[in-house]
Amino acid sequence: MPPLDVAPKVREDDPFMAAVLAVWEPVVTSLGIQDAEALTALSARYPAFREAYAQGKVVHHALVARSDALAKADAFELVAASAEHHQALGYAFMVTEATNQWTGAAFEALGGVRVHFAPFQVQATVRKSAEPLEGVTTSPNGFLSDKDSGGMFYVIRLA
Repeated sequence: MPPLDVAPKVREDDPFMAAVLAVWEPVVTSLGIQDAEALTALSARYPAFREAYAQGKVVHHALVARSDALAKADAFELVAASAEHHQALGYAFMVTEATNQWTGAAFEALGGVRVHFAPFQVQATVRKSAEPLEGVTTSPNGFLSDKDSGGMFYVIRLA
């Protein structure tokens, strides 16, 4: 995880990345807000986390959603193997934003702790449109998701 005041580097002059980020911008923004709130709270409350974060020892496990084509055990193994790999690399903590119940279940099975919740339907954040519009993220109700749940931020101690 980069420090909160450092924007992650994205491949410049990459038409694929530009297209993906254009459509995913509202999601990336929402996750970024959740990251900032959760990382700030963890750092303020837990000195060991604050120190590990300052030393670059907190790894971000991003976009670990289970598709219907992937067995539940395989989804868990992806998270477990990642935790084991990052522990071997010397990371002290692994964090994620779980917007899929399988990611949250895997983190909890490994002793992960839920530390922040961001509901999907608090404020409309995308353009409201019954029909998809080219080049802009839309939804019928203006929310990022039609689920009445949200994103849960988890942390696992690896060290």
